[in-house]
Amino acid sequence: MLRPSGPLNLTIVMLLLIQLPVSESVSAEQELVLTISGDQIPRVEQAPGAGPDAVIAAHYALLDPETRRLLTSRRVAMSHRVVDYRVAYRSADSAELAEIGEELTGYWTEIRALHAQQFSAEAVAALLAAYLELFPLMRDP
Repeated sequence: MLRPSGPLNLTIVMLLLIQLPVSESVSAEQELVLTISGDQIPRVEQAPGAGPDAVIAAHYALLDPETRRLLTSRRVAMSHRVVDYRVAYRSADSAELAEIGEELTGYWTEIRALHAQQFSAEAVAALLAAYLELFPLMRDP
């Protein structure tokens, strides 16, 4: 009797995996998603007309101190660099614009990644809207 080995063995395993019911793999993925999202901070309801600073502060108040400090420092750094960006834009300094743009993108990427880790999808959407109100420059083109 021949025993499959090498690439033939891999092919047989792949064929067996393909035949697994889809419902089993979907339910396993759903359980994983529920486990991960269960630990995320939900959206904080705000009074109508609450400004972006209030929305951000209310959400950040629920974070652990280290994460709150990190996000706040990135936000402050973005604020300073946006001012620098405007100056460079007015003086048409393309090299400075590129450098500041890269820094802003780095801060923004880090902030958004931390938001995705810490907050629910609804809270992330509220924070995104608040940040884009403060930093319209960060809107996707």
